[in-house]
Amino acid sequence: LPKPAGVPAAVAAARVQIPGKGPVELSRERLEGLKNFESFARLAQASLQRGRPDDAIRQIAQALSFFDSELHGPDGRRGLIRLRAAAHGAAGRRKAAVAELESIVGEDPAAAELLYEMARLCYADKDYRGAIAYAERLAAAAPAGPAGYALSAAAHAQSGSPRRAIRFFTMSIERVGNAPRFKN
Repeated sequence: LPKPAGVPAAVAAARVQIPGKGPVELSRERLEGLKNFESFARLAQASLQRGRPDDAIRQIAQALSFFDSELHGPDGRRGLIRLRAAAHGAAGRRKAAVAELESIVGEDPAAAELLYEMARLCYADKDYRGAIAYAERLAAAAPAGPAGYALSAAAHAQSGSPRRAIRFFTMSIERVGNAPRFKN
């Protein structure tokens, strides 16, 4: 999440440095909102790290209630949505995690990584049709990379389509080394 520098404690107004925007004059209310947004976002991250995904989801909702598009930009909101997806995944609610990621995949510059995560979540939930659909979208978004083809091959193998699995696996092998690696 973008973090403005130089946020003073309690003042009537303040001038803060916003990454990518420069100095911005903030009223006391906007300054408090900025601090609350950041505080709840950090609490959510800590809750998720401590294995408390439901607490993280509640804290993300609170952070989003203080969201200010001028101060946080689209990356701040998308970052929290991704964090909420991770919390749903950690709680075993993979379909909810996929829905969260789907809500931002069209506006996120890291769409290929999101598609990979959605395919992986569907596969883990034994939703092979969903895994295939997201893997094929990933292959279309990043055709030079092997990830979409490999996930599609695995899902086709699990769903009883060995010929398609072999075809996608072959396509994956042909592309090894051509694309950035995605996190597991």
